[in-house]
Amino acid sequence: MATLATNVSFQCLGFDGKPLAGGKIYTYAAGTTTPKTTYTTMAGTVANPNPVILDQNGKAKIFLGDGAYRLQILDSNNAIVDDIDQISRYVTQSEFASFQQTVSDGVLQLTEIKEQIDVYVDTALGNQKGYAGGVAPLDENVQIDPVYFPELPHTGVPQATETQIGVAEIATQAETNTATDDLRTVTPKKLLAGVKNHLNASGDAPMHACRAWVNFNGTGTVSIRASGNVSSITDNGVGDYTVNLTTAMPDANYVWDGTVQGDAVGFARSAFSNTADVNTTTSFKVKTGYSSGGSSALQDFPTVSVTVFR
Repeated sequence: MATLATNVSFQCLGFDGKPLAGGKIYTYAAGTTTPKTTYTTMAGTVANPNPVILDQNGKAKIFLGDGAYRLQILDSNNAIVDDIDQISRYVTQSEFASFQQTVSDGVLQLTEIKEQIDVYVDTALGNQKGYAGGVAPLDENVQIDPVYFPELPHTGVPQATETQIGVAEIATQAETNTATDDLRTVTPKKLLAGVKNHLNASGDAPMHACRAWVNFNGTGTVSIRASGNVSSITDNGVGDYTVNLTTAMPDANYVWDGTVQGDAVGFARSAFSNTADVNTTTSFKVKTGYSSGGSSALQDFPTVSVTVFR
């Protein structure tokens, strides 16, 4: 097969487009100022001088060796005409064939390595779960495979406490209702059901806790026997009191209820308020008296009990 004749002769032209007669070609290793040898023939046995001096036609026989070159071109007066880096000779057919063989050998080696890796992986997977012939796979219905996770708690993962990070079992509804275990945790749903169980509140209707309560002596100097969220009782006169709350209610739309206890016989006793007695968020008025038996006058009673709901 014939090929195009190249590198028959190296020729340089000056800035004026004319042959660079007497020009000089300095050759270096690519990217450096380290001299690098060129040759007079393709055989690469006879070295050129460095620099190479161009003839009257700006020509010279310059054959490159292995590796990349940097060529610095000067005219006969040592003025730089050009500086070209990273120049390499062409690859011969035999060199290309050798390169192809190297690549082919490398592919064969990679194929052998792949086969060895496949054997190793197959062997390793054979000892893992879910692989044909291997250990039985995980049960999709369990969260932790007991083969790899020991029984809990243990020294590595202890029982969780108020001061110790660890694991804790979720309590059953029966355990929540019994409320004697101090190790298990309770879910919100079971907690709500447990509270209702202890309050004997069956069904789905919501529960509304008592927001304040008081038991006081309404005779003589008023005194509180026991209370919750009630700071004091103001005695406004006979059978007329103001209940003062410790913590204010969210609004004045709450409900209060009261009972009284006395020794009189044949009269209905009650705790009530008049239309003019307006509730506030921090207090409300309570009046006590007889509602039947021929008397409607206000009356002090030794025991007055009041509750508040909202």
